[in-house]
Amino acid sequence: RPGSRTSRPLRRSAIVLANMRVDLEQVLRHSGELQLASTSAALTEAIQRLVVESTRYRAAWIASFDPESPEVVRILAATGPVAEIAARFPTVPRGADAMLEELAIAVRPVIVEDARTDPRTNKETVARYGNRTIVNVPILVGGAVRGALGAGSFGDEGVVVPSEAELDALVSLGMLVGPAVDR
Repeated sequence: RPGSRTSRPLRRSAIVLANMRVDLEQVLRHSGELQLASTSAALTEAIQRLVVESTRYRAAWIASFDPESPEVVRILAATGPVAEIAARFPTVPRGADAMLEELAIAVRPVIVEDARTDPRTNKETVARYGNRTIVNVPILVGGAVRGALGAGSFGDEGVVVPSEAELDALVSLGMLVGPAVDR
C-alpha cells in the first residue's frame, strides 16, 4: 500500500536494486528460492547455490545479531570451510575482532581483502581457519542490522577481491535473505 510502513523498505530496496548491475530475472528467481526455504538446512542449501552461481566464492554463511544477546554473533547457516567452523563454534563473541564490531552497525558491505593483514581481523582465528577474503553484507530488517550474509575465500583459494558485479549480487542476496532470516 502506498504510504504504508511496509512500502518504504520495498521502495528503498527497489531503488538500490535499480542502481546495481544485477539481472532482475535472477533476483526474482533467487527471491522465490529463499521464500521456499522453510528450514535452516533449506536456507543453507539455497544460499550456497546462489552464492556459487553469482560469485567466485565457494563458502557462504549467515550470521545473526540477537538483540537479546548482543555480546555474541550466532552462525545460522554455513557452507564450505565455514560449515566445520560453525558446527564447532555456533556463536562467536562479538568483541572477538574489530570486523565483527564494524559489521554490527554497518549499513554497507564490510570487505576484508586479505584477512591475514587487515587490522580488523583476529589473527589467531585467521591462522587457524585459513581465512583470506571476507565479504559481509548487512541483513537489514525494519531498518536495523539483524545479521549478515557472508562469503569469502580460504586457504589455497587465495585472496579473491569481489568485482563490482559480485558485490552487487551479494548485496541483492542480502536484501532477499532478510525476510527469510526474520521468519
